[in-house]
Order: sequence, then C-alpha cells, then structure tokens
Amino acid sequence: MVGTVRLLLLQGAPERAWLCHADPSLRAAPGAAALVVERMDSLPLERLLEDPESCARLLGERWDLVLLPLSPQLENREAPLEETARGLLRVVAQLQDRDAQVVLANLFRHVPRARADRAALLSRIRELNALARRVSHETGCFLLDLDRELAHEGGLRLEADCFGGGARAAELAVAELTRLAFEVLADRLPEAAA
Repeated sequence: MVGTVRLLLLQGAPERAWLCHADPSLRAAPGAAALVVERMDSLPLERLLEDPESCARLLGERWDLVLLPLSPQLENREAPLEETARGLLRVVAQLQDRDAQVVLANLFRHVPRARADRAALLSRIRELNALARRVSHETGCFLLDLDRELAHEGGLRLEADCFGGGARAAELAVAELTRLAFEVLADRLPEAAA
C-alpha cells in the first residue's frame, strides 16, 4: 500500500540532514505501507518569518504536509520569543487555510557538555519546546516530539545533539515523522491507512 504526499520542509539543518538519509518512500517499518514523497521543497524558516510575502509562491502551492522545525531559531537568540510566536502562529494559520497539515518539530535537549554556552542553549531549547506546545494548542497543528523520541536512546549513544546527529538519529527521527504523517494524513490516504 502506497500513498503519495507533497512535503514542504521549512528548513532546519538537522531535519534536512535526517531527511536526506531517508529513502524517498517513507516507511513506518520494513514491508509496511509507504508514503512516497512526490515533491519536497525547502524554505528557510527565518525568511518566512521575516518576509512571508517573498515566499508566497511556494506557500501558495498545495502541500499535504508541512514540517516546521524550530531548530533555525535555536541560535537566533536575538529574536524575541513573542515575535517568533506571532510569526509561527501567522505561518501555521496561512498554511492551514490552504488545507495543509502542519507539523511542528521540537528540539532534542541534548547539548554537548564541552560547549561554553551549554546553559544558555538548554534554556533556549526549553523555551522553544514550550513555544511549540503553545502553538500546537492554539492552532491544532501537530507536534513531532523529537526530544522524546531521541531521548530513549540518548545523545551520547546516538552521537546526536540539538544540532543533529548520525544515521541512527536520522532513522529514529524519520520513523517518527513517518508514523505521525500516516496518522495526520489517514483521511487523505485511505489505502495507506487501511
């Protein structure tokens, strides 16, 4: 059973790398139903938040699923959280008005101990993850809980942190995205959901 999905990734470095590891057919498990990514475009989240008009063409297309990672906001500590919240709420509403299912991806809370700014990064991650929950509650968009999924195996074992990771981290992240995509798109992919 195969369903076709048009995926827009609002660019985050770890998520882009993880999806590059993935087969174009996203499978929840070997031999399971697959979502075939018909087209995947990417767009820098910062550009979208700062100047949504410049992204109107891409946003105006029909997308089944839009993955909105918060990783670009991690190092952008100058951006006030409330300003980011307003931008995210606006973007999610605009995408939902075009019948796209929107998925916010939170951040993995593992930060290497050697980083001098470790405490500040952990604080920013907690704030952004709380923001993801808030935007999800206010808009009804879905939450891809990468923090929970990757924490089961841990950052050291996965050789992963808030900035990305290797093949195993990618495998877990893509599997969780695929599971969520089947859940979110079940009514649009009846044969894949059966």
